[in-house]
Amino acid sequence: METVPGVRKFSVGSCGHAFCSGCVAQYVAAKLGENVARVKCPDPSCKNGAVEPESCFGIISSDLLDKWGFLLCESALGGKKMYCPFREW
Repeated sequence: METVPGVRKFSVGSCGHAFCSGCVAQYVAAKLGENVARVKCPDPSCKNGAVEPESCFGIISSDLLDKWGFLLCESALGGKKMYCPFREW
C-alpha cells in the first residue's frame, strides 16, 4: 500500500473502500479475463462491496467495458438461453 494523489483515487461505491485507479483497472481486467461478471471489491476483508461498470468509465478500455456488459447479460440469462444454428432466426 502507498499514498496516491486524490485524482488517482478510485472509491468502490457500494462499500467506500479506496484504491489507486490503475490498480483497480488491472484488477478488473484480470477478473474479466477470468470471465467473472460480478467484480467484488478488491479488499479481501470486504464481503458486500462490488465494482460497478459505470464507475469504471475512463479507467478501463471500451473493449473491456463491452466484455463486462456481455458477461453481465450472460449471467443474468443463466440457463434461460439457447443457441440457434440459423442466423436469420
